[in-house]
Amino acid sequence: MDGKIYLFFDEIQVVSQWEKLINSYFAKENYDIYITGSNSKLLSGEFATYLSGRYVELSIYPFSFREYLDYYEITSDFKTHFYRYLEDGGMPSTFDYLVMIED
Repeated sequence: MDGKIYLFFDEIQVVSQWEKLINSYFAKENYDIYITGSNSKLLSGEFATYLSGRYVELSIYPFSFREYLDYYEITSDFKTHFYRYLEDGGMPSTFDYLVMIED
């Protein structure tokens, strides 16, 4: 097979024995694997052993409410925006897709 095959898994930790599946793909040369999840158990225990240094972990944290205000350059109506922040969350990549509340 020519070229690389890209596999993307999100929240895979909910699947029984997912570590063995991922490890089987790592044994093949043509696969580039990306795993995302919100569970701290994702890279713990047996899985870290299976990968043995073949992974890069990136932690992404949500913006604080202050950072949210700064991003949108909000200077008033904090209560309305706070409820919007709670509803939409603070993950920076989602901000470009949200419709702003008009001041």
